[in-house]
Amino acid sequence: MANGSRQAAWEFFGTELKRRREDAGITQVELGARVFVSGGYIGRFEQAIRKPQLDVAQRIDEGGCAGS
Repeated sequence: MANGSRQAAWEFFGTELKRRREDAGITQVELGARVFVSGGYIGRFEQAIRKPQLDVAQRIDEGGCAGS
């Protein structure tokens, strides 16, 4: 696979986070409140602007929308 078509792990995380959040019917603000960060911070993950920190990713997995 060429480097241009490879997706970084945090980009995949962001894409999946958005898909699962939308499937769960919650906003970025609502998810942020569940995991103690701002909705804007969630948006930065979804757009692959920021790499998720391990503790935030774990909180999203445990109490956010990962199981949706």
